[in-house]
Amino acid sequence: MNKTITSLALAGFFVTVAPGALHAEVLDDIRSRGSITCGVLNNLEPFGYLDPATREVIGYEVDLCRALAEHLGVTAEIKVVSSQARMPELLQGRLDVIVALISYSPERAEQIDFSGTYVADSFQAITTEGSGLETLDDIAGKRVSVIKGSFLEPLIQSKYPTATTVSFDDAATTFMAVAQGRVDATVQRTTQARALQLRLGDADNTVMLDPPITVQRSGFAIRKENPAFLAELNTFLAEYEESGAAQTLFDRWLGSESPFQLTRTFVVGSDIAE
Repeated sequence: MNKTITSLALAGFFVTVAPGALHAEVLDDIRSRGSITCGVLNNLEPFGYLDPATREVIGYEVDLCRALAEHLGVTAEIKVVSSQARMPELLQGRLDVIVALISYSPERAEQIDFSGTYVADSFQAITTEGSGLETLDDIAGKRVSVIKGSFLEPLIQSKYPTATTVSFDDAATTFMAVAQGRVDATVQRTTQARALQLRLGDADNTVMLDPPITVQRSGFAIRKENPAFLAELNTFLAEYEESGAAQTLFDRWLGSESPFQLTRTFVVGSDIAE
């Protein structure tokens, strides 16, 4: 009888403990199957967008995913996700890693783990030439357009309570509101606004105001309880920076070799919570 009870107790112990003990890291799965599934955007130039000639997704983050895959010795599987669906897709196991300009926040960090920084993108106010606005602080008391539901609306209201925010459904409409004089200024992601300026070409009459209202850092995002995978991601980023590959990537998509002509002000692999 005692032997039976002891056996049952041990069996119960193993039922309780085994799931945790048998937890397989995502990194093991990636290496086992020989591929890594990256969730990327296809509507945000130059990070992830459709090449008009090939209809393939290209960009800064697509190249970064492929470089990560090469580092791991596997192939890159590119999966397009929306900004709204990227976290659910990750948490439900349909992605190995988000590489879709997901910016760090303490709230997000409670649900997912972030690697170090792989890009830091600023948000700036944009106005028209001759508007009389010369710096960011000049948006106080003005009508400012933002994308509906964006974190920028409460941020502007907090920093400039006399400004009136006017929301629109998408970045292009928000930008055109200032270009057409319907508002005094807009606040948008710098790269996104620059892409819209480039599309207007000679018809562009907008200028960006310094300093940025905020800077957000983005990194790889993965499911929690994968310490080996997180460590490997950070090792990759540190090596990518040290080898000069990070600067080459930046120059191609954002810097001297791109239409954006931006200057890099961040270190790849640096603390994302700075």
